[in-house]
Amino acid sequence: MAHGANVAANVCAKVEPEIERWRASDLLDLLKGTADEDPIMRAEQVKQYRDWVAHRNPAKPPSARVDAKTAFTVLESLLAALA
Repeated sequence: MAHGANVAANVCAKVEPEIERWRASDLLDLLKGTADEDPIMRAEQVKQYRDWVAHRNPAKPPSARVDAKTAFTVLESLLAALA
């Protein structure tokens, strides 16, 4: 096995058990430059709206409203772009 493959295997072994605890914004940042930017930017908007709903601040309106069907479509297209 080449040294690069050993490093990749070690990185995977470290990342795999911890990735579920990563922040969604960190995961989206990781994807930048690997896929079309539009689905990633739209997924960031979905996350921002989700954060606003979860931590609602009545003094600060959401930057964008995203209904459940649109959120599903956005996330589905992001996954398809990564496949």
